[in-house]
Amino acid sequence: MDIGSLLIGLALLIGVAFFVIQPFLERRALREKPVTEAEALTAERESLLIALRDLDFDYATGKITTEDYAPQRAVLLARGVAVLKQLDALGAATDDSADDEIERAIAQRRRARPTCTECGVALEAGDRFCRSCGAKVARTAEATAAR
Repeated sequence: MDIGSLLIGLALLIGVAFFVIQPFLERRALREKPVTEAEALTAERESLLIALRDLDFDYATGKITTEDYAPQRAVLLARGVAVLKQLDALGAATDDSADDEIERAIAQRRRARPTCTECGVALEAGDRFCRSCGAKVARTAEATAAR
């Protein structure tokens, strides 16, 4: 074997070793990311919902007796209620607040762009006629001032 073959083999070995080790390094970086209390509670809520779903499924398929099912479900529900109370106390953002924020952004965007008085299609700056219905665009005070 000549030296060139050895160097190529060594380079390939280093590349493969780096490729194999990289997922372990990424996991460590993910673990080191601090988790907020709200994120931890949300994760616990999700795990409780999954546990409840699995328990209900096991009961429906006959894997668990009624004597075992009722107390386990009560414990899971009590833990779920406690987690939801903690989330409410933290004032954690819910999906509704994200929806409200999106709706506000859409409304603001609609106010920023003029629309056709006939069909409601958004108009571009400088349009004299609607692209959809062909109606003449009424000039606003802002548009005439800009000219």
